[in-house]
Amino acid sequence: MSFLIHRNITVFSTSDIIEIVFSTSDNIKTVFSTSDNIKTVFSTSDIIKTVFSTSDIIEIVFSTSDIIKIVFSTSDIIKTVFSTSDIIEIVFSTSDIIKTVFSTSDIIETVFSTSDIIETVFSTSDNIKTVFSTSDNIKTVFSTSDIIKTVFSTSDIIEIVFSTSDIIKIVFSTSDIIKIVFSTSDIIETVF
Repeated sequence: MSFLIHRNITVFSTSDIIEIVFSTSDNIKTVFSTSDNIKTVFSTSDIIKTVFSTSDIIEIVFSTSDIIKIVFSTSDIIKTVFSTSDIIEIVFSTSDIIKTVFSTSDIIETVFSTSDIIETVFSTSDNIKTVFSTSDNIKTVFSTSDIIKTVFSTSDIIEIVFSTSDIIKIVFSTSDIIKIVFSTSDIIETVF
């Protein structure tokens, strides 16, 4: 693994595992630039927690031409928490595949707590495929005092598949291969 830190900018170029906890009062910028694979794998039986606590900007940028794959495999809790008063921006810009896979038997919870802007931008030219397969709850909740914006910009296929026996609740206004797969027997909860 090689990395460079310069003015709160962390650049990773690696083929293995990246696990990060940020706590700062200014800027957090994580940039992945590679032509092959970015793979973050969590395999644990207890807790995986990624916490961003900052008062200014959290920006996560993926720029790659092949595969971005984030895999969570755990039997307990995967929790990603963003707590900030300014901007949370997640940008995917790639020409091949963005695939987020959740496979767990307990809880996947993504929590956004902010008073300003949450913006998720997908800009790609092929497929967006969101697949939910679960027997309990899929719940997407937006609760904020300013702006929540989810933007899909694509020119080919948008496909959303729901396979569940309980609750699916989603709000979004929507573009290459962006594939989000939830396969779990308990709860998938995304809270903004």
